[in-house]
Amino acid sequence: MINLHKELDGTGVQAAHVGIGVSIGMSDGPGFPAAKPEEISPVHWELHTTRRGQAEVVFSR
Repeated sequence: MINLHKELDGTGVQAAHVGIGVSIGMSDGPGFPAAKPEEISPVHWELHTTRRGQAEVVFSR
C-alpha cells in the first residue's frame, strides 16, 4: 500500500490503509479490546479528508 500511495502522489488519487487492532463490536476474548464501528469510522474519514499524505493509520486501544 505504501508503494502504491507513493506512485499515486500528485494524481489526486489516494491509496491508504487503516489497520484495526481491536475487535469490532464485541470482544473476541478476555483482555482483547473492542470498539464500536462508530468509534472507528472517524479514523477513515480523517484519513480521507485531512491526512491524505499518509499511507497508513492504525486504530488501537
